[in-house]
Amino acid sequence: MTYIREYDEWTLEFEMSQYYEFFGLPKKEEKDGYARFDTRGQNRARTGLVELSNRKFIIPEEYNQGDVHVKKLKIRSLIDIKEISEHTKHQGKAYQAIAKTKHIKISIDGIFLKDFEQNFFRLPIDLNKQIAQTLGVKRVSSAVQFFIINLYALAEQSSSGIVEQTFESLIETMRLEKAYQQRRKKRVQERIDQAIACAIDLGVITKYERAKVISSELDIFRFYLSPELMN
Repeated sequence: MTYIREYDEWTLEFEMSQYYEFFGLPKKEEKDGYARFDTRGQNRARTGLVELSNRKFIIPEEYNQGDVHVKKLKIRSLIDIKEISEHTKHQGKAYQAIAKTKHIKISIDGIFLKDFEQNFFRLPIDLNKQIAQTLGVKRVSSAVQFFIINLYALAEQSSSGIVEQTFESLIETMRLEKAYQQRRKKRVQERIDQAIACAIDLGVITKYERAKVISSELDIFRFYLSPELMN
């Protein structure tokens, strides 16, 4: 990553094949003997990147300027797609093309990377791929992904290695509110069970307990984080 001070942004360039791999797309061997990413999967991965670049974030800012107190709301984008290019490698007098790779260049707004160590938590770079392989699926469920990522975030704050969530907060974390409101409770529970099993298989948690708090009648999930996650 390269920092451009004039625009307060970081730029980075990478091959699309790297992005597809980290997105969690599997490769399939085709008739010619080469393994390639699924076309539909590539479309999903590209759409996700474009949607992220189109999403806007409201950044509040407040400060004193002399005897004037200023409040601002800045509208910023997390990433901006700068260019998509194709690199062709040639060799020989006939100038024969022997390899083609697609590259993408993006910039990250510097405001999102300020105080990086204090404001961010670490995730495995191939987390999507790990989830897909663990579940044995091509397309990673966003509900499962939100659940796993939330555990990584809470692990940064936990000193005991135990994370507790109510059933209601778990539904919010996994963005399952709509399904729950539609009374698809069986589907919601299946997705929660799938997410928990995935977290155990990935080694994010070692076990979990479900109990009811008598004083509030709330269902509580208690997750025991893996010691490796706490280090």
